[in-house]
Amino acid sequence: MAFQKTRVKTGTSYSVGMVAINNFLNPIDDEGSKSNISVMEHVLRQNDHNFLSLLDHVRDGTINDEDVEFLTKRLVENLPLREKANF
Repeated sequence: MAFQKTRVKTGTSYSVGMVAINNFLNPIDDEGSKSNISVMEHVLRQNDHNFLSLLDHVRDGTINDEDVEFLTKRLVENLPLREKANF
């Protein structure tokens, strides 16, 4: 799949999306990397302010160190045994 080359304003969600899809379709290094694609089929309302902020950052392409830390803490292998049982 080839994309038409056009000038895109950097820092926009469109430009971030273009980079993301390009990196997905043409990975820089396949060795040692692991990908997981999640398809969301249902709308779930969120009440957690931190999680809502994270979702906004993902959508806007502005993920920061705090977002990465939040996600890392929620990896299944980092969850308490009680929470792992829910998976």
